[in-house]
Amino acid sequence: MAILCNEVVKISALLLRPSCCPPLNPSQNLDSTKIKPGDISVIYVVELHKRIGKFDPKKAMELGVERGTKFRDLQLGQAVRSDRNIMVYPKDVLGPSVAGPIVFLVDCPTLSHLHQLVSLQSLNSYFDGVKIVSCVIHLSPSSVTLTAEYQTWMRKFGGAQHIMAGHEKENMEIPILTTATKMAARLNYLCPNFFPSCGFLARPDSYNGEQDIITSNMVSDPGPSKSVAAENLLKFHLRPRSLFGLDNSTVPKLLSHAKVIDDLRLEIPEIAESAIEVSNLWNKSESNLPSCMENITREEMEIVFLGTGSSQPSKHRNVSSILINLFSKGSLLIDCGEGTLGQLRRRYWYLTNGFSTLYYSFIFVDVFIL
Repeated sequence: MAILCNEVVKISALLLRPSCCPPLNPSQNLDSTKIKPGDISVIYVVELHKRIGKFDPKKAMELGVERGTKFRDLQLGQAVRSDRNIMVYPKDVLGPSVAGPIVFLVDCPTLSHLHQLVSLQSLNSYFDGVKIVSCVIHLSPSSVTLTAEYQTWMRKFGGAQHIMAGHEKENMEIPILTTATKMAARLNYLCPNFFPSCGFLARPDSYNGEQDIITSNMVSDPGPSKSVAAENLLKFHLRPRSLFGLDNSTVPKLLSHAKVIDDLRLEIPEIAESAIEVSNLWNKSESNLPSCMENITREEMEIVFLGTGSSQPSKHRNVSSILINLFSKGSLLIDCGEGTLGQLRRRYWYLTNGFSTLYYSFIFVDVFIL
């Protein structure tokens, strides 16, 4: 159980094991069953409490209950004795209660987990109409969710809203921090040799737009009709009932590189001449360059500020972290704070294997003990 906004929330966790692994036995340890902790996935079921039905004061007065504290007690679910010396119960004066919304968070990482997922008997009550599921968030990859078996399992939830939040590259293309993205685009316009183009605005040539391969055991239809792809800052309101459902009003839009540069030129008209001067300086012979810039190429070193905040993360800045990318010679992570892994994913999402293609020579972490 959990308390959220003065409401009791029931949270259940169901373990999901790959079909190739035997079930856990309390008398056995992990070594004997050959199950690693990373092999076990978890399905979370979140159930909000039901809403008490609408109170009917007219019916209460007909039963001999006068206005006052007894009205309040009945609305709180407590029985009272009327002026006629009879017991009046909440069910006598309250309308039908409304079941609380139910949310599923499903993580089925591989096809070997799928067999147990579709055979879980403990989920039958959510399929036969006894409990109505409002929203199902799928963390499973498309290699699992596109299979006919998984699609059939999704349809068992009836009219539930499905949000596909698997680790898809398309979900990472729209930036959340638009101000930082605009600044990166402006700096790139001024000196593209020093400041690389932001991946959200222009995909590098190395990105080949690879898509998931649909094999023979997969289906090409989109699945349940109420199924959407997850987006940054996408919301699903559970309460109040008037706002129930999806809300994409805060979802950021894809930035236009041309519009960002046009706005920059309007704001600073002389920036165009400055960009030309920087380009001419860069293209001059090496003898005319400052000594610190001799023999430097864009392919030799890249400095990426993954975070410029202080000791605490904020809405607009990650905590301090700097990546010095020496490409084939390796990389250095300096003063890497919390959230560095997520920042690396955002910066290098277009690589075939993500940021794992980066080779790290050293990782420096500053630690101060007071």
